[in-house]
Amino acid sequence: MMFGFFVLLTQLVFISGYNDPVVGIPLPKRQWKRGTLGNGRVLCIVHTAKPSHETRAKTVHDTWAKKCDDVLFFTDSPIDWSVPYVYFPTFTTRKHSWEKIRNVMRYIYKTTVGQYDWYLRADDDAFVLVENARKFLRRFDPNHNYLFGFRWGFYEQKGFADGSTYVLSWKALESFVNVIYDEAVCPEFHRAEEDQELSRCLGKIGITPTDSRDNDGRDRFHQFHPEEHLDEGRELFMSRHGYYRYFGVSSLVFETI
Repeated sequence: MMFGFFVLLTQLVFISGYNDPVVGIPLPKRQWKRGTLGNGRVLCIVHTAKPSHETRAKTVHDTWAKKCDDVLFFTDSPIDWSVPYVYFPTFTTRKHSWEKIRNVMRYIYKTTVGQYDWYLRADDDAFVLVENARKFLRRFDPNHNYLFGFRWGFYEQKGFADGSTYVLSWKALESFVNVIYDEAVCPEFHRAEEDQELSRCLGKIGITPTDSRDNDGRDRFHQFHPEEHLDEGRELFMSRHGYYRYFGVSSLVFETI
């Protein structure tokens, strides 16, 4: 009896490391059902922080986020204007990024079951061409495991998806949430590079970044400002560390996401 109690107590202590965010304004409850191949709903998930609420976050909300089916901001403190958001008052620095994304993805999975097909996560300084994302995603079945994003060629043997903007299918989100509690797969610790940790975690269960290049081999996802692609030092860095061939400024194609 005491052994069983000890096991239960251990499990409770272990689970206590996972904190649901404080809900500021919840996502609307939708009556639609998840689509199938070619007809997917997109939830945009935007990472921001208090200093950017009135600037970057508002700009995102007023521009490209309007083309998502819904948008949810996750941050470190309450937002003073009307938008669906959650916040983590105890995760207030960049080094908590891995903890935040684990918890926000778990929260989203629990509260939006059956509503969305694709989960597009972006930083508040990103500009996403949502219409291009939709066009690209139409060819894929969200009921299969997919991770899309700019693919770096280091850290993981099969690369990792850059955190500035990446997309998870419904099935990949479910697969991720199913192993969140497994310390051997998704260990919990302070780390700023949540993109590397998410890709490593998914890689352990056989989910690696899917090739998202166009027909000419150019990346659809980009992690730098367009002007930075003109920098020779940046070009050298990208050529060395990108997973695929780097085309310089000509990689900024019409199909860019």
